Amino acid sequence: MADETSPFLPPDPVAEPPAPHMDLLSEPAEPVTARTRLRDFEDDHLGEDAVRISGQIEKGHGSHFQTRMTHEQRVQHTALEKLVEAEKRVADTSAALASAEADHEAAKKHVEACAAASKTADAERERKAAEAKARHDKRESELSGSEQHA
Repeated sequence: MADETSPFLPPDPVAEPPAPHMDLLSEPAEPVTARTRLRDFEDDHLGEDAVRISGQIEKGHGSHFQTRMTHEQRVQHTALEKLVEAEKRVADTSAALASAEADHEAAKKHVEACAAASKTADAERERKAAEAKARHDKRESELSGSEQHA
């Protein structure tokens, strides 16, 4: 009998299928942000205890940035920083676009409401003008009728 662990054996038709991998059943992971990538890069190359000023790695003379990183790693770090800035501008611009689109929709609805109100007001003016004309015509006919009797 052949070894049952051999990868060359055909699958057993009565065997249970393997359980799905747990990663496939879990929720999809959030996309990794540029800021997370930068922080991971800094932690990997400078250590988690690297000096930070306002969340930024200290880069001065004698700093871990200067002494522990190769030229290529510093170039990669700069590229990651630019990616963080670009990602922030995209997020800010996306938020501004969403706000502008909401303002645009509100303005369109306001224009439609104003047009409807204007149409209603025009119809009301026309109705009042027609009523006034009808009253005027009625008075004139009454006056002309009373003159004929006199």
